Amino acid sequence: NPLVIVLQVIALPMVLYHTVTWLNLTPKVLVIWRGESRVNPVLIAAAHYLAWFVVSVIILWIVSMYR
Repeated sequence: NPLVIVLQVIALPMVLYHTVTWLNLTPKVLVIWRGESRVNPVLIAAAHYLAWFVVSVIILWIVSMYR
């Protein structure tokens, strides 16, 4: 249905924007200490972006298997 496709095209940038802002907020909320020093916030955000990428690849692989 063309209406569903249009709605998905509109929703995709919104979901991506929300995901990026949420992942950028993560180091401010999740403060990790290693001994007396604080873990670099860039590493925390990078770990979450990597997890997002890995999960996305797994989902794409599963979807492509059942096409």
